[in-house]
Amino acid sequence: MKDKRFVHLLPQKIDEETAKIFTALTYGSISMIDDGVGRILKTLEKTGLADNTMVIFTSDHGDYCGDHGLVLKGPAHFRSVINMPLIWKIPGLTRSTTTNSLVSTVDLPKTILTLLGVKKKLFPEILQGYDLTPLLNNPNEKIRNQVLIEHDEELAQDKIIRLRTLITEEHRLTIYDGFDDFGDIFNYKDDPYEVNNLWNIEKELKNQLLEKLLREIINLQPRKPKRVAYN
Repeated sequence: MKDKRFVHLLPQKIDEETAKIFTALTYGSISMIDDGVGRILKTLEKTGLADNTMVIFTSDHGDYCGDHGLVLKGPAHFRSVINMPLIWKIPGLTRSTTTNSLVSTVDLPKTILTLLGVKKKLFPEILQGYDLTPLLNNPNEKIRNQVLIEHDEELAQDKIIRLRTLITEEHRLTIYDGFDDFGDIFNYKDDPYEVNNLWNIEKELKNQLLEKLLREIINLQPRKPKRVAYN
């Protein structure tokens, strides 16, 4: 989308040299953040709070950082933007390991409440997401089969971008409101860098993923208000 009004709000197209500079600066930023987190952890140890404090490190989005010739963020769900960091340090539970299981930041509230020992009957009435504690115990656990990403970007009163993405272990499907003949389908296993868009090639796969996306949207719709009287 080309619109001079939003030049600073949309992802920017850059050349290779600029991408290298941007990447170097990003690595420097990561190093600074890493140092800051380390200082927090050391302070928890020194004050005796480490054994009674959950530490969760995450973000709301990533950055293209030169991928596909782009920087910043925007309405294109490449892995560099949607794969945010998520690190847990739970006393007596987590250990130094990683997992490839699908999770979402939507899962954090339910997981935190469970770790705090809050009874389910006291959970908020509308609480989406899954409890990730089995995954924190065993990184090989599978909590989700898919993740739904809903993205509404209100750039101006007359310019709203809406897209919906379904992530599975093997594929990413993205549809864009207002673009009926365009979308994204990438095979993560065969094409991890998301270069070959299968939208116009794999018609059967597209239909299967679209059905999964629609069913996930329906499944996550709040059943509110609840009916109090029946015939």
